[in-house]
Amino acid sequence: MAEPLTETEEKVYDLVAREGPINAVQIEKLLGYNNKNRPGGSARRILVNIQKKGYPIKRFKYGSSRNHDYSLDGGVEPEVVRNKSFDVDSEFEVNKRHDDTWYIITTKNFKTPEEAMAYAGMDPTVWMCTKVVTMSNEWDVTAKTEDGFDTHTNKQTKLKFTFERKIPIAVDDGISMFLKNRIKSPKFKKIKRKPPKDPHMLEISMPDAHFGMMAWEEECGENYDSKIASKLFVEAGKTLLNRSAGYNIDQIVIPIGNDLFHMNDITGLTPKKKNKLDVDNRIAKVFNYVLNAYTDLIAFCREYAPVSVIWVKGNHDPESSYYAAKTLEYYYKGEGAEDVVFDTAPEPQKHIVYGKNLVAWTHGDEEPHRDLPGVMLGKWPLDTGKALFREWHLGHFHKKKEMFSVLGDEMRAGVRIRIIPSLSAKDYWHTSKGYMSIRSAEAYLFSKDNGPSGNFAVNVFKNEILGKNLSCNR
Repeated sequence: MAEPLTETEEKVYDLVAREGPINAVQIEKLLGYNNKNRPGGSARRILVNIQKKGYPIKRFKYGSSRNHDYSLDGGVEPEVVRNKSFDVDSEFEVNKRHDDTWYIITTKNFKTPEEAMAYAGMDPTVWMCTKVVTMSNEWDVTAKTEDGFDTHTNKQTKLKFTFERKIPIAVDDGISMFLKNRIKSPKFKKIKRKPPKDPHMLEISMPDAHFGMMAWEEECGENYDSKIASKLFVEAGKTLLNRSAGYNIDQIVIPIGNDLFHMNDITGLTPKKKNKLDVDNRIAKVFNYVLNAYTDLIAFCREYAPVSVIWVKGNHDPESSYYAAKTLEYYYKGEGAEDVVFDTAPEPQKHIVYGKNLVAWTHGDEEPHRDLPGVMLGKWPLDTGKALFREWHLGHFHKKKEMFSVLGDEMRAGVRIRIIPSLSAKDYWHTSKGYMSIRSAEAYLFSKDNGPSGNFAVNVFKNEILGKNLSCNR
């Protein structure tokens, strides 16, 4: 039986249980200690006493002792996997200096920081490389030979990568902690459903909404802002669902991301090329518009069928749309919302299997489109082999386009590649280039047994959805 804890030990144990993984320096800060001479020393002594008394606290060792993380045994481990640390792999060292910085020192010939991150198991949506340094070291070695002694020089080259958080704390931990401690997830109404005959899946696909983009009618022909984007997004989604009346829907899929936001952060620059965008810099306001739009649409959809929300990374919003998706995911952890599921994994390509259908998503700005059938087969070989109908759905180009590719002569069934249009208006850059794509959103029907059954579209002119019908006719 564990011995009773003192009042201070109880406080430390509660912190580890609630906040872990957490290191000794963080514990002292949260308890208000000011140990300048030996940061973390007092907390470490308390933690050792708690362990001796039989309480299940586990220590994760890396770097100096002040950086060791503590959590309850069996709880969450630190986010960087330790199985590739220098004591296991002499060519690779991962070292944590403080909460917001990691160093990778390696003799492996990584060509890019992304390769080092992948090897270390680091999440690219959380970390970014800020510095790469090449370090060389030479030393003389003397060895005895038949003729006496021979001296030769050894040389070793290492790469040192410095990674910093894109935000002050990990997104997963920050969002989950905030929602757990500050916002109580509502209790959702449970909906009883009977398995339908001839079931179908409906995908409501509205990529490239570009919430936060600012367009001025005098300059671009139409106004556009987050308020307009929110109205169009929700009304288009409801209209598409209403137009599927007459079909038995037992699953609704809503891709999220895919340039849902026009900007990734308050700089208003594109993440890769740093192009200046016309944006609403009040990103908190834009974020609220996005969350309200999605909760309205999901609430409408789940009245008719379970909902799957799938995050797809865009080139404008690789982090901002991820934060929104994670926030919604935690919001729908409330009782009764078991029929709303999320896929927020950081991989850029996603897929779902529904009966004889395999539908995959990617933004479309990275992979050559001719390679997508091979990507599908390489990433999901078993699912690809079993499916009779295979499709890729892409955004990015703000226009409608379809292609059909055959996966070799042996596979008679091919892969359809759909480029899906956008609801958003044109900003000044697109207007100056003369792009004139039709603004629209689409939904796709898939029969569980018979494959693709058709699609519906809503078209937008002057920020109005043509032929909309929001009265439920299902």
